[in-house]
Amino acid sequence: MDIMKIFKFIYKKQNNYIEVSKMRQKFIRNRNHKKELNIKKYFYYDETSNYRKFRLNSKKNNGFNISLTETLVLGGMVCENEISDSSFKELMSQIKLKNNPPEIKSRHIYGSGGNYFNQINNKNLHSILRWIEKNKIFIHFTSHCTGYNICEQIINSIDNSGDEGKKLFKKKLLFELVCKDEKGLSDILEKLNHSNKDKGEIIGFWSDLIDWINFDKYLNNHLITKKIDSVAKSKNDLILKIKFIIMKDLYNDLCSAKKTCLKVEDMLFDGKGVIENDLSRFYQLPLIYFPHSKHMFDEEDVIKQIIQEYPLSFKGKKIDNYSFESSLEFIEIRICDWIVGILGRTIKFLRQVNEDEMYKFIRSLNELQKSNIELLGKLIEDSNRENPYYIRVSDEFGLEGKLEWITHFKEYEVRAYLKRPTKREE
Repeated sequence: MDIMKIFKFIYKKQNNYIEVSKMRQKFIRNRNHKKELNIKKYFYYDETSNYRKFRLNSKKNNGFNISLTETLVLGGMVCENEISDSSFKELMSQIKLKNNPPEIKSRHIYGSGGNYFNQINNKNLHSILRWIEKNKIFIHFTSHCTGYNICEQIINSIDNSGDEGKKLFKKKLLFELVCKDEKGLSDILEKLNHSNKDKGEIIGFWSDLIDWINFDKYLNNHLITKKIDSVAKSKNDLILKIKFIIMKDLYNDLCSAKKTCLKVEDMLFDGKGVIENDLSRFYQLPLIYFPHSKHMFDEEDVIKQIIQEYPLSFKGKKIDNYSFESSLEFIEIRICDWIVGILGRTIKFLRQVNEDEMYKFIRSLNELQKSNIELLGKLIEDSNRENPYYIRVSDEFGLEGKLEWITHFKEYEVRAYLKRPTKREE
């Protein structure tokens, strides 16, 4: 849902402003980190994969206007003070490119392809990460995946158990299904979009979802529970067992949703197949989290217009602690582009690999790649330790857990993996 709909639903609009103090108080009460929210810092931003609008589109092969694995990354640097010109000059003197463009973008540094192994084999990346570390700068970022957002809403609407761990597992499983068959999900949502949604009680939606999931087919194995127990000897077989059990739970939850006619009105739509009308909430939330800090975003005319049209206030005072600036004029924003550029590539890579593939990847790294991975992991870990609100990650495909593969890079784990007996040896 659009952030403005959420604000208008929850909070009263006072003096033409949307008052957000209650929302922020809820953040403090839930996380007990008042001092971390009251900081006075300088936040700089750029974004990658800003898809702007997410909607059904029957003309596309997958049934949506973008891939459901598309992920927005918005973030950059957090600084105690404004950065000196001499420090910027020091960094720029270290960036070496064959053809120097008028404005150095992340694609000029890392390339525009999908080979993460090559992208981190990069001396310029090493210089950037070292510069951030040397200047005691923290990084911040938010990631948001389109398909995972839908899965979250579906599971949250059918599971009121309070077991957050099990709910998270269900979201991951449902997202796996979505990634395997985006068109299948789009057909269900298209049918929902054109149905009579009086009171939001859509039995057909849940029936279609149950038929689509077909958890036996998903596991590619018609295994009964006893047989799974008998083969659950290795780690992978145990995961298969867990998946089977959770899939049965998910199936039962959906059947229950079908019987009780749970409402799906919060999930979709605006009546025209638009699921997300804009991404303005990701620009507005840090203003609410950190109202005492200064925020500088890259130029984004649409977002700027939305924020100006629906101004926010905190304790009756307008939130105006932000600006939208040109990256040509502000090197801070260009550096943020380099930061979110490598973060976006890292998130995309992590989403596609399992644990075995990750260990093989680590094993094959040269010294430069290894150093870059360690530096990036250290920056993420240090930033998260400094302030738990600096990094907010949607946990699609266990991404939050996979980030630990980067942040807790350990040689001995790789060596242990290499010594692990193969199935043939067993």
